[in-house]
Amino acid sequence: MREPGFWRSVGDAARLVLQGVVSGLVIWILGFIPVLGLLAPALGFLVASRLVALELTARPLEARGLDRRERVRMLRSRNPRVLGFGVAVHLCYLVPGGQIAVMPAAVVTATLLAREAHASGG
Repeated sequence: MREPGFWRSVGDAARLVLQGVVSGLVIWILGFIPVLGLLAPALGFLVASRLVALELTARPLEARGLDRRERVRMLRSRNPRVLGFGVAVHLCYLVPGGQIAVMPAAVVTATLLAREAHASGG
């Protein structure tokens, strides 16, 4: 099994950052629309939670030899579980010092989620 190269990892990280920036801008614009503006904060939180989950599961799935497309396809079939994981981690990150306390458990949970997703084949 081949480890991902440095530049591929940089490209994947840049793509994730770009997704966050673009989705943030779209949600910011939605905030100016009268009715949708009420939903924009919740939508932004859900999108950010999904990005957190994708980031945390990227390394364990890369270690199993999957590229970005395969990772997204594999996790898409488990969308409720991935989103629930991301929301839980993101909520814990809102607590001061929560990142420090939760990060080890989040990494372990992401690894278990990746292992389960890879074992069942997506």
